[in-house]
Amino acid sequence: HTRASALDGLNGDLNQSAGGKDIFLCLSRNGLYGAPITGIKIQQSSSCGYGWARVGQASTLNGDLNEGAGGKDIFLCFSRDETYGNPVTDIQIRTWKPGTDFMVKTLDGLNGDLNQSAGGKDIYLRLSRTSLNDIETNTISTQV
Repeated sequence: HTRASALDGLNGDLNQSAGGKDIFLCLSRNGLYGAPITGIKIQQSSSCGYGWARVGQASTLNGDLNEGAGGKDIFLCFSRDETYGNPVTDIQIRTWKPGTDFMVKTLDGLNGDLNQSAGGKDIYLRLSRTSLNDIETNTISTQV
């Protein structure tokens, strides 16, 4: 696993300047995890629903991307269902909200900012996708 690229002066901590636990998003592109990830969403419920799975986390974390920082509970979920689009090949951590085609799906009144209501830096995930002719399987997790 490698940490997701943090740009715009961010250090990669999803709780940067908000307090709480240091949480980093990690990616794996080694092809050992089956079908590629096609859908990514954030929501306030820790239960992702049918066809979705919660992103794994280190044993010292509870899965809430705002753990210890206050603010909204935010959980990251993924799907490998082809109906959610072409495979995700990269995730960047940015300070600005990406366009609809590059943004994670948001539920429960979330606006896409991973520090929503926690203060700190505005932190968004920007997705990159590939064509079906260039599939690379991948997985994501959060680490301390």
